[in-house]
Amino acid sequence: MSVKDVLDAAHTVNAPTKPPTTTNLEVERGTIGGLLAAPEYWHAVRRALGPAVSDNHSHAMVDGRPRKPATRTPIFSSPANQTIFEALRDLADAGHSPDELTLSAELERLGRLEAAGGSLYILSLPEEILVPRYVVEYAAILARLWHKRETARLMTAAVQAVFASDDPSRALRVHLDGLSSLTIGDEPPQTIGLAVAARREELRAGPAPAIQTGWPSIDKATGGIRPGQIWTFGARSGVGKSIALLHVALRLATSGYRGLYMSLEMSPGELADRAIANVAGAPLDRLRDPRGDVDTLERIDRAANILARTPLALMSAESSIEALVARVRDEHRRAPLAFVVVDYVQLLTCEARTANRVDALSNVTRGLKILAMTTGLPILTAAQLNREGVKAGAPPDLTNFRESGSIEQDTDVAIFLHEPPLEGAAPADPATIGMRVAKSRSGHATGWLSYWRHGSLSRLNEAVNPTDGGPVPFVADPPKATKAR
Repeated sequence: MSVKDVLDAAHTVNAPTKPPTTTNLEVERGTIGGLLAAPEYWHAVRRALGPAVSDNHSHAMVDGRPRKPATRTPIFSSPANQTIFEALRDLADAGHSPDELTLSAELERLGRLEAAGGSLYILSLPEEILVPRYVVEYAAILARLWHKRETARLMTAAVQAVFASDDPSRALRVHLDGLSSLTIGDEPPQTIGLAVAARREELRAGPAPAIQTGWPSIDKATGGIRPGQIWTFGARSGVGKSIALLHVALRLATSGYRGLYMSLEMSPGELADRAIANVAGAPLDRLRDPRGDVDTLERIDRAANILARTPLALMSAESSIEALVARVRDEHRRAPLAFVVVDYVQLLTCEARTANRVDALSNVTRGLKILAMTTGLPILTAAQLNREGVKAGAPPDLTNFRESGSIEQDTDVAIFLHEPPLEGAAPADPATIGMRVAKSRSGHATGWLSYWRHGSLSRLNEAVNPTDGGPVPFVADPPKATKAR
């Protein structure tokens, strides 16, 4: 069978019965209308459109001459809307904030007003969007539609080149480079002027709302969980890293934030048991066989009703950082996530060959950091501490992260949990443990504060001073043997 026969067969088998939608004139009009009604969103819209608007407006030089613009599918399917957008773009880049009248005047000066649909059409555009701040979401929809049209154009060109070339493999590789640019993005570097202008708009609008952990002292010190951040909870085994992660995840999810919880230690069933214990207030040992225990069964029913409406997905994590990143991106494309939990970082491997475990772990933490930055997703994870560094019972610090300094380097917020080891006795449950923010890029560190850990309920609550409602300092007594409660 020839290459052509294979392509023809694939086309016949996989051809959709109904052509996919790749245009939306209402969204096109709403995007332009939103920019006219609220020009302060221009830079945010440009970022949302990404590579779709970066090619034909670049002043890059090749061999001392201006780079020839790439031939690309217009971002707007309507020629009139594309004409209007190009005029808006040029005016915005020149430092203007055009309204309908100045835009019409500029198009008339260029001799393109009629091609843009005329003044009456331009005057009607701001009415196409009820809430101007939604213009960024409209632009994101346009970018996705453009991506489909541009991908189809490149694939069609690739097939035509394969048939016309004496070296089909080479012709295909050349055209696949264009497809790769759509995947990894090819937006030119942003000038500092544009970056500062965009940041000025954000500062004037006020800080983006952060997600609150529910721990008052932690939220006050860090400002809450922000997009693109890495939060790392560090502790020795058994102190409460996984409890902290699940407690926060449930707090966020029951508040309506969609999350993905990926564990390399526990199965979804084990995580579900702990979620029931947390929400129901039923100890894990009573969940093993609750038959005949009316109170526990009623608690389970109430928890099940709450968790059934909770947008938190549980799954066993992929073992390699590469597979985990791919899975998170797939889930985020399927339905946007608000946060991701990975428990825990040192259990991840790296498919790339490395000289030692330190280099492999550096690749893991860097992979998580890049994932957070490129998706805007906050990632909450945990890290094991070096036993040698904390074996004397001293509170941990940033130097105690096990196996690699890259954990400290790539994390935005580092939180330590501490419980003095008890020689000859099992850890108490419930128990008071210490927790502190050791690092916060956008906040400040805290001292050691007291938290109430109830392992059998998978809960970790901040202790409150009954007198003033403030936090309670944590004072670690010298390690001594006590009986577990």
